[in-house]
Amino acid sequence: RIALSAIVEALGHDVVHDLDRGPVDVIVIEPMSRESVALAREARGAGAQVVCVTGGRRMIGGWLLEPVAYLEKPVQVGPFVRTIERALERTQQPAAAAA
Repeated sequence: RIALSAIVEALGHDVVHDLDRGPVDVIVIEPMSRESVALAREARGAGAQVVCVTGGRRMIGGWLLEPVAYLEKPVQVGPFVRTIERALERTQQPAAAAA
C-alpha cells in the first residue's frame, strides 16, 4: 500500500486512504478483501474506476466491479503506472486516487 501510494503521488495525484474524505476517481483494492470490494462498489457507484491488485487468485468479486486492470503482486511499476493513467483517462476529472 505504501509503495503504490508513493507511485500515485509521484505521478502528481492525491492519495486518499479514507473514502469518507470525499469522492475519488480511482480506487485500488485487494479483491480478496470483502471490505475492499464493498468500498469499491460504493466508489464505483459514484463513478470511480477500479484497479484490482492481488497476491492471490483472481476473485469473482473483483471481476464484477469491471476493473480497469487486474494486477498481480508483486506489482511492477510500469504496468501499474500505465493502469492508473488509463483509469484516470476514463474519468473526466483526474483528481485523486485511493490506494
